[in-house]
Amino acid sequence: MTAEPSKYYSGNPCQLGHTLRYVKNKMCVECHKLDAKERREEGKQKPTDFQHRVTVLGNPDRTL
Repeated sequence: MTAEPSKYYSGNPCQLGHTLRYVKNKMCVECHKLDAKERREEGKQKPTDFQHRVTVLGNPDRTL
């Protein structure tokens, strides 16, 4: 029993010139990594960046 390769080299480069692609969905491996990194960076926020109101527990009339 041999394992199937998960990546292959295609002759057609992506928009950025990469040629290594995933077998299952034919996505560019390097572009996928860059997208994931950008999404992680976008998800990081400072605790002071929240825009929603917070209700103080035990006192529903008081909001911050």
